[in-house]
Amino acid sequence: MEGTESGDMSQSETAPSSKLPHPPELQTFAAQCQERGIPYEWRDMYADRCVLVIEMPNGRGSRKLRVREKSRRAELLTAKAVSQYTYLGDYEAIGSYDEGRIEAAIYPLRTSQGVLSNLPGVEEISPRKGSTADSRDESDASLDMEEDIDEALGSPSLKRWKLSIESAEVSWRLEFSPATRDFQALYGRLPPARLALPRQEGFITLKILDVRIHTHDQALQTLETAANSLFFDLDLCYGIALRLQRADLRRGSRPRTYVPGRVSRTAYDAVRLPTTKYDRDPLALYWYARSAIGMPLLQYLAYYQVLEFYFPIYSRSEALTRLRQELQDPRFNRYDDAHLSRILNLATAAGGGGYGSEREQLKATVRACINVDWLREFLSDPDREPSFTGTQRIQGVQAIRLADRQHDLRDQVANRVYDLRCRIVHTKEEGDPSRIGLLLPYSAEADSLDEDIDLVQLMAQKVLIAGASALVL
Repeated sequence: MEGTESGDMSQSETAPSSKLPHPPELQTFAAQCQERGIPYEWRDMYADRCVLVIEMPNGRGSRKLRVREKSRRAELLTAKAVSQYTYLGDYEAIGSYDEGRIEAAIYPLRTSQGVLSNLPGVEEISPRKGSTADSRDESDASLDMEEDIDEALGSPSLKRWKLSIESAEVSWRLEFSPATRDFQALYGRLPPARLALPRQEGFITLKILDVRIHTHDQALQTLETAANSLFFDLDLCYGIALRLQRADLRRGSRPRTYVPGRVSRTAYDAVRLPTTKYDRDPLALYWYARSAIGMPLLQYLAYYQVLEFYFPIYSRSEALTRLRQELQDPRFNRYDDAHLSRILNLATAAGGGGYGSEREQLKATVRACINVDWLREFLSDPDREPSFTGTQRIQGVQAIRLADRQHDLRDQVANRVYDLRCRIVHTKEEGDPSRIGLLLPYSAEADSLDEDIDLVQLMAQKVLIAGASALVL
């Protein structure tokens, strides 16, 4: 079994240590590695198999790449690729400083509702069979794949496509396209042909091209920043939920590759290069919630944690506004204890890093990030309005009163979101003796959370957008 494993290999280990004969085809490759100063060793596998183990750079550590004779990896791998690329973090991703390119494996979350190949701007690549040198761009690395892979699949007319995403305002660009030859060779645990190239779609990877990278940490940050921004935009605009594939270095594990669902072509405009950078930690919580299909309580809490991340920022901003208003009031008397007490209460109301109770911090966050008209439009949708305004199927949750103009709709929503959160974690606010039982998994109440999960998901999206900054690579 081919694969990678973490660890370090000293220069003293580059000398052959195997007792079995070294396969001639691998001996040639080992000699090329030695010429380029690439650490390697021979290792006996089982009783009759000898493999070549190459040490690949991975930041401050390394990964070991095993190559056995007469394997797809042996056919694809070149000494140039080994010396040119570095693995990036714990992802199935490689980067080349000289070429200014990054390539990473991706996979869709189970909640993904879209298909990459249905996005506007997708270009179909001519089938390799029957193609000529004049009919393909030899400089396009995404087409540099082995013909015999298509033959092994028995699918000479395999559908091949790519999607280029670029902007005249920046020099770098993004691309979804079939995995390059080098990536397939360096892919941690090379999957069988039927997995590496799913029927009709191919083994699709994300590529960041023409980007300036000089160190591993810089390349890793570039990958995470660009991918997070692009994937969040795709989720919002097209319902396509993607993640970067992490390298599973455990023996016997199988990687997951991009295998799309089946959804009709979207009617949205062309995919745009992302220009917005979203905060990493709350975005990780968002993706965790997005992937928690079939677990409504976990999903709800993860989206709530996205909101919670911003509590200190917006509750502090609101507290400063109130404090400024008190001090600017011409009736404020610094010699009046009652007036000073109000100032003291505002200044000392911090809790959990924010100001005020958790319920008040949530209200401050919702007021700062979410437009009332947007909320009203969402809640007034005929398919979901009864769940929010009618008889409530979940105890301890008040119905939303859309016609009530005396109470801020955002506060009503914040109260509902917080009450549901309390039902899930079984807490009570500020010593309130009234307490309803825990909202249990697989209960009728938990099964009634769909619309509220949609609400808190969209609120999390709005808060992430409000807290975003300009994307610079």
